[in-house]
Amino acid sequence: MLQQYDFSIVSREDRGHWLASELRAKGFKVALIELGKNLGRWSPEDLEGPFGMMRSPRLQAKQWSMYSEGHITKETDRGFCLWLKNKALELKGPLYPYQRSLHSELEKAEDYFAEADGAPPEQVQLINEKLNLKNFNETWPIHLGHNFSANVFLPNASSIRPRRPFPLFYNYSFRETSRYSNEQALLRLEEQGIEVFRDAVLRDISVNNNSVEGMEIQSGSLSQFVRSNQWLWLLGSEETHFHNEALYNSLFKVDYVPSEWSWVRFRMRVHKVDILDELPDQFLMIEDLHLPWVHENFVQVLRNASDNEFDFWVRIPSLERFRKEYLESLQRKIWSIFKARVPGVDLVKNYMPAEFQYSYEDLGPSPFALFEDKALKKWQTPKWKNFHFDGPENYSRWDAGHRLMKQQRNFDQWVQLEVSSDSPLYKARNGKNMDIGKSI
Repeated sequence: MLQQYDFSIVSREDRGHWLASELRAKGFKVALIELGKNLGRWSPEDLEGPFGMMRSPRLQAKQWSMYSEGHITKETDRGFCLWLKNKALELKGPLYPYQRSLHSELEKAEDYFAEADGAPPEQVQLINEKLNLKNFNETWPIHLGHNFSANVFLPNASSIRPRRPFPLFYNYSFRETSRYSNEQALLRLEEQGIEVFRDAVLRDISVNNNSVEGMEIQSGSLSQFVRSNQWLWLLGSEETHFHNEALYNSLFKVDYVPSEWSWVRFRMRVHKVDILDELPDQFLMIEDLHLPWVHENFVQVLRNASDNEFDFWVRIPSLERFRKEYLESLQRKIWSIFKARVPGVDLVKNYMPAEFQYSYEDLGPSPFALFEDKALKKWQTPKWKNFHFDGPENYSRWDAGHRLMKQQRNFDQWVQLEVSSDSPLYKARNGKNMDIGKSI
């Protein structure tokens, strides 16, 4: 069977959902090739990640709706919460004005995030260059905004980069996904007329005249050759290599970018005690601001749907992901830090990360990897005419808000490209029905 599309998006989870929906709304024939379980035996919680969503004014209402619809979504009334060894900070809510009056670094940071989120990129870069010259004790919340969801490993006192940070002071939400809610999201895309290939296997690729002509794809029991005018590749280089090494070599012709650090998720169930009711649904535990923000020194805690279960997300060296002794030791350290902050709490059951149970051959690369900056600078994307790479190597942050805004930029860029007079789609339609302002 052979299928022809205007745009084919190769993706995992919801990296391309909004983009596929917007392209379809403009009248394009769209395929979403979702690799699902063929990129590792991950749970929905592992694929959701620790970052959540900041409600930036730059996000469209439809983007927020697509993020939250069908999932259990919590918006914390205390904003992003920090639990340092000597103090707890809530960046929204009734306590924040008082905390801001005590800590001048919060006032400076809040003003910075508001300015940086709305300013042009060139202005953001200039602001950030000046901040790098200031004392870390005055600017650590700004460094944290650049560091928390970054896709590269950054020393905590050198985290301010040219791009926009994770805006810590906006309304903060996170969600709990499930296989059911993820499937419902795909069904909603199909209702819009998008062809969805679930749990797809990429078998082979055909390249002709410096363009990707098509791919052989298996989805379920069906195998078919998919042709497309434009290919939008939202997988990372190591993800692609893990899925199909031969196809990776045909597409990229350079070594993939290995991760340097990876986020992993522990889960712990505790006995119900009264103090748990006072805890926010999210808090970032930092033992020492001046030590590296990794291992047990930097733990993002998210309350599960069950009031007495918590997920503990930690950044660890990728080389340690599958070493059981290290993971067991790290779990004990995390629990010790948590127990010191929550008097009277007792551990009922500990759930180790997926990496404790499975091997790299089962899981593949971490869904939330941190790369070495030098390795990213050497990375070269393919130069095929109709192939557009926008995997994690092109991110600056992992959080959902950033990924949605990247999809918006990709949408603007690719639609303009495809409606130009020399595009294959324009020629195929003889220039008819090419008005990108016309929605179906």
